Amino acid sequence: MVVWSSFLEIGVASIDIEHKHIIDFANLIEQTSELQQARLYDDKMLNNLFIIFRVHFQKEEYLMSRLKYPAIAQHSAEHETMLTRFKICMSDYKAVQNISPLMELITEWADIHITKHDMSLAAFIQQNKLVKQKKA
Repeated sequence: MVVWSSFLEIGVASIDIEHKHIIDFANLIEQTSELQQARLYDDKMLNNLFIIFRVHFQKEEYLMSRLKYPAIAQHSAEHETMLTRFKICMSDYKAVQNISPLMELITEWADIHITKHDMSLAAFIQQNKLVKQKKA
């Protein structure tokens, strides 16, 4: 289970809300995956989570493009890698019904992607006062 905390907030309200939603949804999938009868439900939830991730990444990439973020190529490449790995985890789950690799990927996304790449984007936004920031 991934635990949301203020440490993961980057200060851009729309992105923070989506990050928290993704984590909550992933945790719900993990909880329901323990029930054998939840398999069909889990498959649909995994597909929905993948779509949520893809749309979230598209929004971030649109924002980065609009703001002429200098590290857009690297950040976008991280998104593509994440989506590819997510698809692999989905296939593995369907084959062996083990949700652990997906939850490890979600944990890595929270611990590394958000705290490194998204925080860098937030710092760029804040330095350039490009987007209204979340009030402290």
